[in-house]
Amino acid sequence: MSVPTPSKAPAMSPRTQYLFFHAAIRRSLASRSFLCGAVVIAMGSWPLSAQDTIQIAGDELTCPACVITVDSVLTIGGLDGPGLEVIDRASRVAIDRMGRILVSVYRSAEIAVFDSSGAFLRTFGRWGEGPGEYALINHVNVGPRYIHVFDIRGRTVLDHDFDFVRQDRFPAQRSYSHVADTEDVIFTGVVPTRTSAGNPLHILNLSGEVESFGGRGPVVGDPGWDLWPITGGTQSIWVLEGGDTNHLTKWNIASLPRNWKVYKRNGEADLNDLTQDDRGLWVIWGLPDGGRWLDLVDPATGRTIARSHDDAIQGVFVDGTGTMFLRRYHESDAGVPYITLFRVSLRSP
Repeated sequence: MSVPTPSKAPAMSPRTQYLFFHAAIRRSLASRSFLCGAVVIAMGSWPLSAQDTIQIAGDELTCPACVITVDSVLTIGGLDGPGLEVIDRASRVAIDRMGRILVSVYRSAEIAVFDSSGAFLRTFGRWGEGPGEYALINHVNVGPRYIHVFDIRGRTVLDHDFDFVRQDRFPAQRSYSHVADTEDVIFTGVVPTRTSAGNPLHILNLSGEVESFGGRGPVVGDPGWDLWPITGGTQSIWVLEGGDTNHLTKWNIASLPRNWKVYKRNGEADLNDLTQDDRGLWVIWGLPDGGRWLDLVDPATGRTIARSHDDAIQGVFVDGTGTMFLRRYHESDAGVPYITLFRVSLRSP
């Protein structure tokens, strides 16, 4: 097995690295401006007809006796040790099909691997432009056969032995993705090409081809980075769209033309994160007082099945695994960072 040899970043501070690589992607984006003109959606301006909208019934539970439990599983960090340099507030977590925990952080080009008990196993990745080398990793996601690593230059595909499979280079800003059973990756963000101008949703297949869709409004001049959480399956995806924080959109991706329905919730709660499994759509709502709800929503009707107010819901969902976990960042009284994973389950009568 060929394993990429971990190495340290060049002798520059994280702040310098951050500025250097962001300047590089800005230059890359600017050089492609003749292809697409202005590349962004006018957020919140898309017209929605009445028949497109399904109201999320937020406060009436269809299964009042159902209980959502959020149980602590393990903690990573909190003490000195190998692999912990990737632990901070911006850390992204994915769990692969073998139960290994992959932790990345934006300022790094390494991914730390921990086993299902939280013990450190290894790192992979290093700074550079070749196979298995990265520049400022956005996040890592996992499919049935492959690991998908996104950095500011594109996507790298690895097998589950961390061996290099392929690399797809394209300038884009993307922080959220969903990997379908087919290994197609659906991601949200700005991709500056002629065919993707004005389209915030993109399907990236294993051959590196990108299909863009989802634009329903004018293309405007300032390409902001309003990136949207996304979840779904092989037939449809769910997206939290831009600044409209109390509604989400379900897109059909199984056939053409693409079509959508909007699910909207009245009130002051803001949608913070979402994921989907065979039980339904799981939605984390942020409340004005700083608290959070975790709702299980019926995707067909918008009715809320069950709800939890557990304090652990301050976290976000973990990518890549069929078993649902929440990730929460903490700091000890001494300022030492650590991450706790919580398993989410549903008990019904």
